[in-house]
Amino acid sequence: MEKLFSLLRFESILALLIIATLFFLYYAEIEPINQRINGLSQQLKEIEFYKGDTLLVPNAAYQELNKRIDSLENNFEQKQSILMKFTPLSITALLLLFWAVYKVALNFAVEEAKKDVARSYMNEETLFLNEKKILVLTKEGGSTEFVQRFFNKSNFKNHKIEPPSATLPDSPDNKYDMFFINNENEDQDFTFDEGEIKKFMDKCKAGKIIFNFGKHVSDVSITKNERFTSATFRSQLLGNLMNAFRYQKVLK
Repeated sequence: MEKLFSLLRFESILALLIIATLFFLYYAEIEPINQRINGLSQQLKEIEFYKGDTLLVPNAAYQELNKRIDSLENNFEQKQSILMKFTPLSITALLLLFWAVYKVALNFAVEEAKKDVARSYMNEETLFLNEKKILVLTKEGGSTEFVQRFFNKSNFKNHKIEPPSATLPDSPDNKYDMFFINNENEDQDFTFDEGEIKKFMDKCKAGKIIFNFGKHVSDVSITKNERFTSATFRSQLLGNLMNAFRYQKVLK
């Protein structure tokens, strides 16, 4: 009989421990994250109220954010349902481990949704500066001094300036949105010629922009290609880059 009472006391203590753990998980973990989801929903409503259906905020950003919030809310409902079904025989350690993994994934999704809200406030040019990837290519003997200064001062976040090379790459790296050919040099021996540019352009994946800076290109087989654009003077450079990225949306 004494053993029976001891067993019952053990089961009661374990049940109370698990119930306390579930309450802790809900109020310490689930509820704060749930509040963040509600905050994201409110931010989205404010954006829609102040900016309305205008070109300042792409509809795609709304749809994506709504999709993420709906997904998070569905996950919460499923998680709460699972937690309510745990019995006193459940292993507390396993519950905590499962929730820790789940929380990491959930927090990641919340942070991604926050980024979508932030993106909706950015104008088009800011998005280009933050997100477009540019690879700068220079002929051996040419100078990268100006382009380094230009891209840094223009606040392009994802540009890479390759060391000068004798040839253009045989295999273009398609993670870049634009290949910037730095052909600003008075000595033609230190610039890529039109034949090299055309050959390189033919190797590039569809949707990639080839931007020639400096030397004038007259070959119509290059200039009539919808993926090619250029700037002859330094004063044209920033404006032409932005226009190229706007046009790139048509190509994709």
